[in-house]
Amino acid sequence: MLHSADIRRPLGDPHDDGADPSRLRPVLDFLMSPAARGGFLSPSRRNGLHLVADDQDWQHGSGAEVRGPSLSLALALVGRRPALEDLPGEGVAVLASRL
Repeated sequence: MLHSADIRRPLGDPHDDGADPSRLRPVLDFLMSPAARGGFLSPSRRNGLHLVADDQDWQHGSGAEVRGPSLSLALALVGRRPALEDLPGEGVAVLASRL
């Protein structure tokens, strides 16, 4: 899902492929789990952020809010800076500084 969005965005194709956002719930849950290591946003880098998907009932953490589509949240969590453009909230600047 994330790699295909990496390809579609630069080509100008819609990056929200119309898929049911709930299909991204396992992706978001994995990215918040201890199993997500390496290049993923570490727990210490997520500290103080309240991540909220506005296209489904999903949220994680507490603190400054970062809100937006599930796909954009997932892309930002794996370090894709262009996804930050889709995310409003007072926590976006904090998230951007940690990527």
